[in-house]
Amino acid sequence: MNKCLSLILLALAALSARAEQITAKVTAVDDDALTFVLDDGREVKVSRGDARIGYVGRTITGQLTPGDPLPTLSEIWPVSPVGDLRELIAIDGELIADTEACEHGGFRAVGEPLPPFALWNQDAELVTTKSFEGHPLVLSFIFTRCKMATMCPATTAKMIALQRQAAEAGLDDARFALITFDPEYDTPGVFNEYGTQRGANFATLSFLTGPKSATDALMRQFGILTIREDGTINHTAATLLIGPDGTILYRSEGPGWTAAEFLEKLKAE
Repeated sequence: MNKCLSLILLALAALSARAEQITAKVTAVDDDALTFVLDDGREVKVSRGDARIGYVGRTITGQLTPGDPLPTLSEIWPVSPVGDLRELIAIDGELIADTEACEHGGFRAVGEPLPPFALWNQDAELVTTKSFEGHPLVLSFIFTRCKMATMCPATTAKMIALQRQAAEAGLDDARFALITFDPEYDTPGVFNEYGTQRGANFATLSFLTGPKSATDALMRQFGILTIREDGTINHTAATLLIGPDGTILYRSEGPGWTAAEFLEKLKAE
């Protein structure tokens, strides 16, 4: 086989392997085999995080890549329930409009209220600002592909340690949230596996992702700056304590905050 024909065949194989965006309902999941059965009868491989979520009876969208023996479905997002989608669109529309209207550039200071938002958590459940009403909330930002040990990995470890210490101190009302810088990659399934591998308790710690327009607006609201360069996201950092009434009570700049610092703040609530 000549070199030219080989290149043509390789190009055709690459074209045939391109991912296809599909929307389908999940009718069954096999946790051990890491597969979904879709409503058109196709069986597809999925990630461990997506298999853990399950999505049975729900409509999803994702990228389907041909494979042998099964195609792989990745970048999975929930499409139903429709009521959740309507709420997400309405609330995040309010968030974006509020961000654009803020005369001070959208930066929320201590003493101001938490802005409205609606995002998916690691179980593909819709979480809104109202989900945290009546609970003190510690909130920060991360992305799962971050390789700088002192930034997102440290923030995640400290948030999980704080969650554990708060439970040991009997602070059962406390809630914790980590919002992604990178929603194009950090799907609910990615966050599910990321949190599970690190020992997070999803009962009180939410890993939140959703439309990039919404996460970008939240970063503006909280004064977080990002720049994509050298294949990663460089960013500033801040961790906040929100009171049970939704008021921002405390803000720690940079990655140097400690679990002990926020535990004392929670105890004072």
